[in-house]
Amino acid sequence: MSIQVSSVKEYFDTLPQRFVASAAKGINAIFQFELSGDGGGVYHVKVDDGTMEVVEGAAAAPSATLKISA
Repeated sequence: MSIQVSSVKEYFDTLPQRFVASAAKGINAIFQFELSGDGGGVYHVKVDDGTMEVVEGAAAAPSATLKISA
């Protein structure tokens, strides 16, 4: 499935549509994304044994943090 997005926010808003639950079975992690620059922001993605939740803002204790430019 190919979805074109025009902003960081739109990417994270549409992430659940691209999530493959079967590929995330047995994974329990919080991935934090710190995006600098215009249109950036901080988001974290909670993956819990085949489910996913996208949250705008920082996580208290992420498993991994990716710092990149928007």
